[in-house]
Amino acid sequence: MKRVLASAAGAAALAAAVGLAPTSPDGRVVAIRAPDGTALAASDFAPPSAGPGPGVLLLHQGNRDRKSWEDVASRLAKAGIHAVTVDLRGFGDSGGTPHAKWTSAERSAARKATPDDVDAAWQFLVSQPGVTRGVVGIGGAGADGVGQAVAAARRHPTEVKSLALLSGETDLAGGRFLKDHPRLPILFALADDDEYPPTQDVMAWTYSVLAGPGRRFVHYGGRRPPWLGFEDREGVPDTGGHGTDMFRGHPELAGILADWFVETLVKTPAAPTCARPRRPCRRRRSSRRSRRPAAPNGSRRSSRKHGAAIPTRGRGRRPSSRSWGITTWGPASRSAPSRS
Repeated sequence: MKRVLASAAGAAALAAAVGLAPTSPDGRVVAIRAPDGTALAASDFAPPSAGPGPGVLLLHQGNRDRKSWEDVASRLAKAGIHAVTVDLRGFGDSGGTPHAKWTSAERSAARKATPDDVDAAWQFLVSQPGVTRGVVGIGGAGADGVGQAVAAARRHPTEVKSLALLSGETDLAGGRFLKDHPRLPILFALADDDEYPPTQDVMAWTYSVLAGPGRRFVHYGGRRPPWLGFEDREGVPDTGGHGTDMFRGHPELAGILADWFVETLVKTPAAPTCARPRRPCRRRRSSRRSRRPAAPNGSRRSSRKHGAAIPTRGRGRRPSSRSWGITTWGPASRSAPSRS
């Protein structure tokens, strides 16, 4: 795949050409050239120290832009992880027809070009001084961000060492990839008040299939709204429960995500994953009991500070959302958490 990037000098000129500010409060605003020449706006959050370290690419959902990830990116930079957020074509400050005005043909063309856009942002990230190319994480929100995050991991299986997936799902090929790479750490996060109700069921099912020692499930309880349609098309009200919108009602989630990448990329980076598709990594033989730990030791509730976990009560049942609030599931049994 072509690597088309804006150089440090060219980025400033391109930023001026597309009307971007040279800097933002936390990240350096840059412009990246997609393979077809489209200008993609991005924010580069470099850590204070110049030493080698991991990188994280953050992909927005289909009705937001890169600014929705700013809090997480800023936290990552302060923790020593180089982060990049990017506006995909048609969103935010990037070039192309604004997504709200897409015709059916333009929508199809933009989706076909998105993998190239993501790879352009990927190449920009791993080309930055101090970024260790073989230790990279990807965060994705919504169906678009999650799908593109998993697809990028498929294209770079030996370099992606951690994923964080918010309120979205992947396709069959992506699901097979995640299933065939059981040592790849993944954090799933969703809220019951997501305005797109199928999301809760799909993510819970996905986690139940992919659950393992290196995977976590963050579930915010609440009332499920009825399915009304898409916010950016039918004017469905934003409930604050979808993707990066969860940061508003659950501000601790940004810290949970930052801590997740610190834990999986800095403290205990994952071993290389299998490079051959649909070929699972060899794992040590273990007893059925060790593969399916009892729920009280695996299902945990996180306090507002990530890592302060309290075992849940009962066996395999999700505690009441009214008394527990946020529940982190994982590693847990193979069955999906039951809804209360």
